[in-house]
Amino acid sequence: MKRPMGKLLLAAAALAVMVTLVTTAATGAKQKHGTAKAGGVYRVGWESDFGFTDGFDPTGEYLGEAFSMYSNLLVRTLVGYTHRAGAAGNKIVPDLATTVPKPTNGGKTYTFHIRQGAKFGPPLSRQITSKDILYAMQRLGTPKDGAQYAFYYSVIKGFRRLQQGHGQDDHRHPHAERLDDRLRPDPADG
Repeated sequence: MKRPMGKLLLAAAALAVMVTLVTTAATGAKQKHGTAKAGGVYRVGWESDFGFTDGFDPTGEYLGEAFSMYSNLLVRTLVGYTHRAGAAGNKIVPDLATTVPKPTNGGKTYTFHIRQGAKFGPPLSRQITSKDILYAMQRLGTPKDGAQYAFYYSVIKGFRRLQQGHGQDDHRHPHAERLDDRLRPDPADG
């Protein structure tokens, strides 16, 4: 008789512990819902590497995995997409730019204006300027920086010369010589 009673008590104790855990978990889950707070850490596990492209450097990445992390988490561009499912996600919208510009000069010239308040995060924490966009384009066009897919930009006047090492001495400095008169920083940036 001791055995069946012992098993019954053990089962009752196990049931009581499970009910307590479920109740605590449900109560805790209810308390966690509410207003999201700014800041924190977002951790992502990744099962592939970016070694055969450019080690996750934006100048040389090509894979969809990198692009999805850049466009959703890390990199801002002059224009982007709406981040919606289906055809609605194909709409080009301004991001760092104030508007999506209308082409001029027979479709050869696009003039972008960078919106006020578009800033780099820490440690820079400053307004993004046209010189920053120029710097990015110059870095993209410099083969030693690993820009293996930069040929997509060769339609920009002066870009091929940049890729051949002409047109600038030190592209790493934001005030470096410009690509040509079509791709230049705004004088208002100082």
